[in-house]
Amino acid sequence: MAQGLHPAFTVVIACVPAALVIWGGRDLARNLDDPALPERLLANRRQTGAAFGTSMGLLIITGVHHLAWSLPLLVLARMAAAYPLRKVLYDETWGLLAYLSFFVRLLVAVFGFWIFVAVMPAVTLSAGPRHWVVAAALGTIAIAWHTWYSTLLSAVLGATPVTSPALTGRFAQLVKSCGLRDVAFEQVDLRGGVFANAVAVPSMRRPAVLVTDTLMSRFDEDEITAILAHELAHHEHYNRRRLRNASVITAALIAVAALLAPVVRTTAPHAATAALFVWPVCLIAAMVLRAQHQQKHETESDLRAVALTGDGEALVRALTKLHVFARMPRRWETEFERRATHPSLARRIQAIRRASGVAPMAIEPSTFTSAGNGGSVTFRDDRLEWAEGTSTTHTIAYGHLSELRIDAGTSTAPKLVAIDAGKRRWELALQSDDIARVQSLLDIVDVRLGKVAAAPARIAMSAVRLLASFAIAIGLIASQTAVFVAGLVAVMRPTSPLTAAAGVAALTGAALTFSEQVLRQGGVYAWFALALALCGAALMAVAFANRNDASGPSFAKQIAPLAVCAGLVWTVILMSASSAFRLYRAAHEWPSAIVLTLACAGALMFAPSRKTRMAALPVALVALAAAYLGSPGFVDRFVDDPFVAPAAAVTTRSLARLPVSEFPVGFEAGIMWISPNGRYLALSSDDEREQSIIHAGLAGGGLTEVAADEAVFIDESRLLVLERQLRASTLHVIDLAAGNHDQWTLSVPVSWPLLSIDRRSQTWRLVGHGADGNFAGAEGRIGDNVAQHTEWQSPPGANDVEILAVSRGALLALEHHARRSLMPTSAIALMWVPFLRPTFHLDSRLWTVRANQPARFVESDVDLSCSSSVILDEPATCAAFDGARTRFFTVDPAADRPSPVASLDGRFYPRGDNDRGWVAGWWESSPVLVHSATGEVIRPNAGGGTDVRPQLLAVGETVIAAIASNGNTATVRIYAKP
Repeated sequence: MAQGLHPAFTVVIACVPAALVIWGGRDLARNLDDPALPERLLANRRQTGAAFGTSMGLLIITGVHHLAWSLPLLVLARMAAAYPLRKVLYDETWGLLAYLSFFVRLLVAVFGFWIFVAVMPAVTLSAGPRHWVVAAALGTIAIAWHTWYSTLLSAVLGATPVTSPALTGRFAQLVKSCGLRDVAFEQVDLRGGVFANAVAVPSMRRPAVLVTDTLMSRFDEDEITAILAHELAHHEHYNRRRLRNASVITAALIAVAALLAPVVRTTAPHAATAALFVWPVCLIAAMVLRAQHQQKHETESDLRAVALTGDGEALVRALTKLHVFARMPRRWETEFERRATHPSLARRIQAIRRASGVAPMAIEPSTFTSAGNGGSVTFRDDRLEWAEGTSTTHTIAYGHLSELRIDAGTSTAPKLVAIDAGKRRWELALQSDDIARVQSLLDIVDVRLGKVAAAPARIAMSAVRLLASFAIAIGLIASQTAVFVAGLVAVMRPTSPLTAAAGVAALTGAALTFSEQVLRQGGVYAWFALALALCGAALMAVAFANRNDASGPSFAKQIAPLAVCAGLVWTVILMSASSAFRLYRAAHEWPSAIVLTLACAGALMFAPSRKTRMAALPVALVALAAAYLGSPGFVDRFVDDPFVAPAAAVTTRSLARLPVSEFPVGFEAGIMWISPNGRYLALSSDDEREQSIIHAGLAGGGLTEVAADEAVFIDESRLLVLERQLRASTLHVIDLAAGNHDQWTLSVPVSWPLLSIDRRSQTWRLVGHGADGNFAGAEGRIGDNVAQHTEWQSPPGANDVEILAVSRGALLALEHHARRSLMPTSAIALMWVPFLRPTFHLDSRLWTVRANQPARFVESDVDLSCSSSVILDEPATCAAFDGARTRFFTVDPAADRPSPVASLDGRFYPRGDNDRGWVAGWWESSPVLVHSATGEVIRPNAGGGTDVRPQLLAVGETVIAAIASNGNTATVRIYAKP
């Protein structure tokens, strides 16, 4: 897992919202007399709130290991940045520390319990072997916190009982009228702060109503009584049955939070990290369900307060004062109001006065002219007359208007906005001297506006952003970077279509993670796939719940970023496809085409127009086409390549669980060779000058260092080593049974050669490069000081040619070359966009040289990894990876074409030469031996009798050796050959 950004960048991300708050607050503080100040403050809060949410998402995505301190820093910096503007706005006298203390305590008191439940699995997981004890302790604390939530909230806020006899008497009468018992009535002293609010704290043990000292000192008794009646209506709603059901759900969430980490750590430790991402998603979903219908309940509580007090105007005055103190506008944009937890003040007053039967005030005709385009608007008692210049006038009855308000950004000129039931919109730029008069008229007109249709069931944007952020983080960890694009778009604009796009992208990313990683590697990726699938399912559920919400920009603007990204991916894929195999490889290696195209289809499914929704099917079919282009089925059907041919699947065998011997070596080894029966071994390493050293000797005994590059056992005790040099190479025979004595040495004028031997005839051969640049070879018998030299013509124009084998006088060589791309330079630059996952490939050419005449043997689009055999005149073995499978071929320069031997799912990385028919390498994050003739695979046992996984295998006639690195040392284990 990536460690994330440097802490310094994390600090910058956490402080960006605070910087924006300070910057925006400077201008607002200089214009306290602006009649449109509440609207400007709201616009500023929405902008800084979006920045806060974006920063939180970025911290989750890029700095998950720093969340323990970066999220508190984000919150505290945002709070501190708001302090200077608050002091000016509300004429507060408390200091910064007192201000921070109160709001931190308020945050802990209101949200601390849920934050605690959210972090319980992470804290338990970090406890190590004591996780069960820590889980039990945290679970006990959470249960106690939930049980005594009301008492703890009062204690944290420093609430004290209200002592006013008049108010306590009125409160007691209201409690009796509601049929409630023992509701505490307490006051919170802010000590210099200005924060007018009241809150109901439902509880089966200790229900309470808390009010701030600002409300108690600045509202009259009738207004306070109306507010108290509203809060007691909440207690009526949360009766014992509702509270009991909520307690059962909360207890279940506590149990899951406490047990999640210990159970996962015990049963599936690889799932621990993924579980930490899954749990917040589940908790968010539970909290979203708990918060449903909250706005409707607020209106019901207002009407119940009117019924309890019989004084609707007192409640109107109280609510108006609350908005004045908070500097909140009376009127909100309709879509913003639908997403809010409370209705706007204008709608609340409208509902209260309709329920109270209060007649609206009369309106004297008033005309206001535009500050810019020459239009005007006239307020009359029953209608609005909107003139567009001198040619057109619209007469609109107030009852046909769904929205009439002043719209003002943080720095833009205020304008009057009117929207009717048919969603027709009019705007008029207001002159600065008219703003206050228009606000006063709107206060009267509010009650005349038509009722807005009930808001469709909608899950809050904050929940969408959190879910999308978790999907982004998990997608990046699982290497599904295309999920980042769809998730980021949903974070920026959490509309229903884009939420669906992020959900489809997450589900597709989960499927790709499962097919690409889980089926091959298993382990932790299975849990990341599950976590990503849960995020995707949650996002799809939210998109469905919000399907009737028409907020946000036009659908074309919403889907445009996804469509552009998908188009870029398809452009790169198609421009990379000069052959069927290259088309397959591009589609396979850029799964972003599938993810982003399906994300577009998911967005289209939730488009407002039925005709647009019908386009989802063909777009989904395009994504399925991308999946087929990158599938093995397309390769088998359409690809014609000499190294893409049918081959039988490998058969796998495991080493014994316990080795026959085990011993340490005091260095980190690179390559290993083992004698036929395992009595002796040789290991390579690099010295301080990065020159190769071979350590050879008795297995488990002392090892002698030899400056050499390659080694091969001639028999049980004799080792032939090769020292490669620029102009010549040197062969040595070392007798390990005779004190590591150097028996024979011969220097041969062949540079950087390939070594092969015939153990029976004691014949050796070196094939490399001569002084003239052609291929050169030397051959002789071990012990003789005479060698036979041969020369082959190098292929014309070939570069970086690797010699693979010589058979019956014919030489085989491999050349890799970069093909010329059909994409322009600008398109290649686009490949570095993260969701494109750029991969560069080399095509392969095999050359043969017979009778000193070079000729191309075969050409392939596949990037080959070939191993030469140390056995004289044996063919080379090439591993051809097509993106999903590795096929093994034996390549003999005397044959007509490569011969397929076996295939396996996933990629095989050869390491070292072929000896006794076995090729060592890596497959599925494990060292393996593959037999080039039979297709057998030998791999370490899953248990292996040890916790240290080996890095390399070596094979003898009767034994197999495994080496496991322990940092700067290593451990060698020798097993009987299965």
